[in-house]
Amino acid sequence: MKLKATFCLCDTPTAKGRMYEKTSMLNALEEYKKNLNNTNAALGELEHNLPERPFYEDNFLCDTFSLKLENASHIVENIEYDGCKAITGEITLLNTQSGNIVSDMIADGLKLYMQPRTLGVAEGDKYMTDAIVSFDITASCPFKAEGIELQPIAAE
Repeated sequence: MKLKATFCLCDTPTAKGRMYEKTSMLNALEEYKKNLNNTNAALGELEHNLPERPFYEDNFLCDTFSLKLENASHIVENIEYDGCKAITGEITLLNTQSGNIVSDMIADGLKLYMQPRTLGVAEGDKYMTDAIVSFDITASCPFKAEGIELQPIAAE
């Protein structure tokens, strides 16, 4: 199953009140896209699993940055910046336990969302992104915005 969604909104408050600063996020996106083009596979997980207590070291957020293959649910196929605030893209669900869960939830009409997993530095309410690790599927809307959920792409 192919799905499309808004993956990130730059300079827009997240549900936690932080904003991904646009310039740093777009620089990280260009590096992510190079990797996407080189490997033709950018895996993402079902759920945005973070440690119970992320910690800061020299103002750098330390987090869970490696993907777990047992949680892999999708491959990012296409990702673009709309020229304003939105990073949008398309994914293909994998035939894995997590991918099948996502497929069933979408078929049942549940709203699911994409959320970036990044490395970076918090500066007040802005988050300066150094690198994008993945775009994961979550049940909670990561941004204070409507109409950004995953939507099926009609087969051609």
